[in-house]
Amino acid sequence: MSFAYHAEQDRSDRACGVEVAYINASNRNTKVNCVWWYQKNDPRNGRKVLPGKPQTKNRGYLFALRELLKSFRKRMEKVYIDEQTYMLVVKTDASYVEEGVNRYRFRWRRNNWTNKRNKKIANSIFWQSINNELLLLENM
Repeated sequence: MSFAYHAEQDRSDRACGVEVAYINASNRNTKVNCVWWYQKNDPRNGRKVLPGKPQTKNRGYLFALRELLKSFRKRMEKVYIDEQTYMLVVKTDASYVEEGVNRYRFRWRRNNWTNKRNKKIANSIFWQSINNELLLLENM
């Protein structure tokens, strides 16, 4: 089995996706609600409040993407069919996720999760876990 993926800034009904929204945005206890979805009424769809701090939309998108990739991988482990290619298209309105997955992730990994100025990238723990999930899917 081979695996291909792509993140896009789009929201159509053809693919899975990640979304985030603030809960109680007007007070100090603001939380980020993270949602990952496949199709309507799909049991893999999920929703969780972002754990830990800081509660930012970027961290929420990364958390939701990681959860989506984990659920997709678990599903693929159960239905593995040799010599078949699966395409996962992740829809998001977050350019941060799209560019990070499709463009910057490779450079960050090569540079030990640091940026051009040799400083640790923001949300590196999430980016590393997303990278690990993608590598697991690619090597199934």
